[in-house]
Amino acid sequence: MQQQKTVIIAGFGGVGKTTLAKKYKNVLDLESTPYKYVVLRNIILFDI
Repeated sequence: MQQQKTVIIAGFGGVGKTTLAKKYKNVLDLESTPYKYVVLRNIILFDI
C-alpha cells in the first residue's frame, strides 16, 4: 500500500485556496477564521 503525503497550504485571502479546492477533489478547504493568536511576553499562544 502506497503511503500518501499531507500538505498544508496556508495563505492570505484572495490567493486561490478555495479555487484550488474546487478544482481538485482530493483537496479540502477548511475555514480558519475561528483561530486566533495572542502574543504575551514574546510567546505566541494559540487559541481555538
